[in-house]
Amino acid sequence: MDEVEAQIARDRVTAIGFSLAILLLGVALSWLSARRITQPIIGLRSAADRVAAGDYDVEVAVTTGDELGALGTAFTVMVKKIREVLAQLAVQAGELA
Repeated sequence: MDEVEAQIARDRVTAIGFSLAILLLGVALSWLSARRITQPIIGLRSAADRVAAGDYDVEVAVTTGDELGALGTAFTVMVKKIREVLAQLAVQAGELA
């Protein structure tokens, strides 16, 4: 009977070890997934802060083809159009002076 109890104890330790390994793997994959989502958002926010401060020479690097990539592309197009409008305003202001 002692041998059976010893085997059960070894199996229990093995099961706990596998459970902890799977848990750690899940945590690591969750962290990587969250980082993959948050990094482009942080970059986009940084670019938006620069535009808000008056720096219109901003381009967002688009590295994905998902919604975040589409948002980054739209942001870059928006900033380009702002630069074009500012250039047109400068020309018109020069003509008025």
